[in-house]
Amino acid sequence: VDGGIDAHAPAQPSAATLARALRDFYEAQSRADVARWTARHLAGLPRPPSAVRFKAMASQWGSMAPDAAMALDRALVLAPPDVFEYVVLHE
Repeated sequence: VDGGIDAHAPAQPSAATLARALRDFYEAQSRADVARWTARHLAGLPRPPSAVRFKAMASQWGSMAPDAAMALDRALVLAPPDVFEYVVLHE
């Protein structure tokens, strides 16, 4: 669909099914954003993330583990893109 979202769902989806589908959509879009941002800035980064995980984080927006696995707060997917990009590059 031009400029829109084409979504398919069962005739009577449960709230859990819809929530999971929405979460998966936002996570997929966010992974694409993270890949695009890290590729654009890779020359200036110490190393690219080995993995990206989205989870609920109580006290920080993101973290980078010693093995380069990046954890990002799920709330970032709804943040303005420049804020989300800043957190990714900071980690």
